[in-house]
Amino acid sequence: MFGIIYPQAPDITYQVHDQGHTWLLTSIFLQRNTLSPTAMERMESIDNSCSLICHLIDQEKSRGIPLDRIVIGGFGMGGNLAMHVGFRYLTNIVGVFAHSSILSTRSTVFETIRKERELNKDQKYPALFM
Repeated sequence: MFGIIYPQAPDITYQVHDQGHTWLLTSIFLQRNTLSPTAMERMESIDNSCSLICHLIDQEKSRGIPLDRIVIGGFGMGGNLAMHVGFRYLTNIVGVFAHSSILSTRSTVFETIRKERELNKDQKYPALFM
């Protein structure tokens, strides 16, 4: 058994000012301070959206689908969010895919992996498809 779920990002309106431009977006998964690939992440926004995705995955688990049969992914911010969920929250899912997505070079995903590997060198992570 398998299923495909395409969640819609929640309606969050935010503005980001970057390089003289102002971007006004709605229906986004996470807030950003700038569009710079080195910007600090806004963890409250990311963690809130991660909890929404984890809830969807819990619903699938309650339908009998084990984590080792689940792949998550997305486009743009959705891919960014998928990497956070797969590498910080649910490391025993089978895979993560991200299309046209980036993580900040200062992403907590990298820090989480580094810390976990220090504690457990055998820690496994989902396959990443980009």
